Amino acid sequence: MKLLILPAMTDVSAAYENELSYYQQQLVQLKKQQVNLGFLRLLVFIVAAVCIYITISRNNAYFIVGALLSIALFFYFVRIYVDKKEERELAEKLVFLCQNELNIQEGKLNQFNNGEAYSSYEKYYSDLDVFGNGSLFQLINRTSTTIGEDTLAAQLKDPAADKQKITGTQEAIKELKDQLKQRQLLSAKGLLYHYDSNDLSQINQWLTEKEVFINHPWYRIALWLLPLLGISTLLYWFF
Repeated sequence: MKLLILPAMTDVSAAYENELSYYQQQLVQLKKQQVNLGFLRLLVFIVAAVCIYITISRNNAYFIVGALLSIALFFYFVRIYVDKKEERELAEKLVFLCQNELNIQEGKLNQFNNGEAYSSYEKYYSDLDVFGNGSLFQLINRTSTTIGEDTLAAQLKDPAADKQKITGTQEAIKELKDQLKQRQLLSAKGLLYHYDSNDLSQINQWLTEKEVFINHPWYRIALWLLPLLGISTLLYWFF
C-alpha cells in the first residue's frame, strides 16, 4: 500500500503566505484604481453638464457632440468601475481564505460554518464532535454555498460504504490537492455570490422556460425602432 506523503507544515504555510501577500498587493492596487476611476467619472460628468448647459443656453448644437461623447465616456468609466469593484470584492474574499488557512495552521478555529444546524440528538453522532464548534465538520468545511454545506453534512451523516465511490472521492481529492489557486478562486467566487438551493432551482427553471418575450415580434421591432426615434428626436430638436 502506497502512502500519501503530505507536504511539510512550513511548505503549506509558505504557500498561503505567498498567496496572501499577492492578493493583498492586488487589493491595494484595485482600491487605488477605483479612486482614480471615481475622480474621472466626476470630471467627465462635469464636462457633460457644462456642454449641455451651453447647448441649451446658447442654442449651440456643436456642444451636443461633446455632451454625447462625455456621457458615453461616463458610462464607459462606470462599467470599468463596476468591473474593478467586483475584482476588489473577489480579492477581499481571497485574502480572507488565505488568512483563514494560516489561522488554522496556528491552531485557531476555522471561520467557515461549524455545522451546528445539522446536529441531531437522535443520531449516532449526537455524542461525537461531528457537528458544532470545534467539530470535524468545522475542521474540514471549506464549502462556500449552502448546497456544498448540505452535501458535506450528508456525507458525514451517512458515510459512503461503496469501495468504488470512496476510491473515486480519493482520486478527486488527489487531483485537486496541488491546485491551490484554482481551489481558492472557486471558493472565493462561491463566497462572493453565495448561491443556495433556492437560487439553483430558480436558475434551472429560468433556463428551461421558453424565451417568449425575446422571441416576440414586438421585441425585435422595438430593438430597431426605439434607437431611431431617439436619434430622430435629437436631430429635430437641434436642426
